[in-house]
Amino acid sequence: MTAAEQFIVREHGQGDEDVLKGIIKLSFDNGIYTFFANRSLVSAEKILVVEREGRVIGFAEPRQVRIRKEKVGNILWLATHPDFRRIGVASRLVDECVQYLKETATRSIYVSIERDNQSSLELFEKKGFAMIRFSELTKQYGFRVISFYSRFMIAPHERVMVLNF
Repeated sequence: MTAAEQFIVREHGQGDEDVLKGIIKLSFDNGIYTFFANRSLVSAEKILVVEREGRVIGFAEPRQVRIRKEKVGNILWLATHPDFRRIGVASRLVDECVQYLKETATRSIYVSIERDNQSSLELFEKKGFAMIRFSELTKQYGFRVISFYSRFMIAPHERVMVLNF
């Protein structure tokens, strides 16, 4: 059995909050990311967690947003406890988020990643996501591109990637 097969993916519950806050603290060194990730714990419609041997070791927040009457998906947060990185936790979470968003009739899924986060950039490329420039988003969404950036909480130092179906 591979490490990835040992994972259980489920929706988070009330008892997970402290563990998720710990993963957030270990994963995001920028105060603003920590603030918004913690805020998502109470406001998110759905958070998926990965367990291994009964311990929560990672999480992701898949969500839907409407831009110009179009449903688009977003994986807002993706974090793995540092002791469990490079064994497929994030990969499994991305797969589960993509599957969930496909089932909800989403046509595209967007992610924003810090420019220097090479491991995340490589993971999403491996999963079929491609870089998309601001000019391409402007062609697609027109003046609503500003709404796009604010709804997805994209910071100036982040790259945007998309997976289209």
